[in-house]
Amino acid sequence: MNTLIGRSTKLKTLLRILLDKNIPFVSYRLPNTPDIYTFIQLSNPERISSLEQVREKQGFIIIPFSDTKGDSAFFISPDIILKNNDFDDEIFSKINRCDNFKRLEEIIRSTPVTTSSEEFISNVTEVISLVKTKQVDKVVISRIKVAKTTENFQTEVFFCNLSEKYPTAMTYLFQIPEAGRWSGATPELLLTIESENNTAKTVSLAGTQYKMEKPVEEYTWKEKEQEEQKIVSDFIETILKESGISDYKRSVPHNIQAGQLIHLQTTFEFSLPINGQQTDNLLKSLHPTPATGGFPKQEACNFILENERHNRKYYCGFLGPVNINQQTNLYVNLRCVELLGKSYVLYAGAGITSSSVATDEWSETENKMKTIQNVIDFSINR
Repeated sequence: MNTLIGRSTKLKTLLRILLDKNIPFVSYRLPNTPDIYTFIQLSNPERISSLEQVREKQGFIIIPFSDTKGDSAFFISPDIILKNNDFDDEIFSKINRCDNFKRLEEIIRSTPVTTSSEEFISNVTEVISLVKTKQVDKVVISRIKVAKTTENFQTEVFFCNLSEKYPTAMTYLFQIPEAGRWSGATPELLLTIESENNTAKTVSLAGTQYKMEKPVEEYTWKEKEQEEQKIVSDFIETILKESGISDYKRSVPHNIQAGQLIHLQTTFEFSLPINGQQTDNLLKSLHPTPATGGFPKQEACNFILENERHNRKYYCGFLGPVNINQQTNLYVNLRCVELLGKSYVLYAGAGITSSSVATDEWSETENKMKTIQNVIDFSINR
């Protein structure tokens, strides 16, 4: 257990005030690091339409899965940056003097409906048919589960528990009046950039198994998972080449553990062109990868937008700190929850290929949702 997070009473108190006053903020912790950073903005965060707008800025970026359903990209430009509990009581006074921020009523009213197994299996079956007729290679089908919170659920406690439970994930809690309140623990890196030497890394992550009592390296994979992983890895390799990046190093696929799940991962490391525009184009080309959308990219995304009844919003988008400590760390928003006051929405998806079995894919999404659900349950019952 991360005792630093466990003793974060002061941080929890601060987060409670920010949540009650609906002040824009994000708290996050990068994988395998002990420190939680909190960025507070005392005005509404900027809506952005291009990554170029924030290339030279410091802050936290939040990008939706798609902008076709009215979801905006935001950039939190912090007026206050805090680390762990390292702040004095004047911060509380400053935050308390700040006016409450108004939340869009439509966010509160528009509680979505849980995806039925029939709907999910129908979408999976249709994708399998499309794959077998060579119209697509893979589509990621997602679903949602809506549940009620209890009176003793505390968002700030949940976030700190989440950060303790999943030290190898990027954990976060953000609140933006125009976008709502989200939290998550994501294992999937989209892009990390080291500004000092202009190097970068990305990964392909596909294939999921529930953790049992054996070493991580001993898990083996069926043809379906290996095929799915290769589709994502080949896509990333193609994008790198098309972006003029030829000196990349591609690892062999290897097993990683994320909470109670095992995934198959391939890592790509490379030098970035000096031209920042090329970095922006690289991100646009990568997002969404076949791990969250499918392949071919456009055909898969079209199917998702036309056939999933729920709006993914920020699930399968990406987010992370920009130009902080000479690094930019962007993660795909997986294993996440949308917090809607008296209810919450869990999101999960599964990659569908010709080898998929619809009931198995349903079980995979159940296991993925447990990543967040288990911590919600623990936070309520503790």
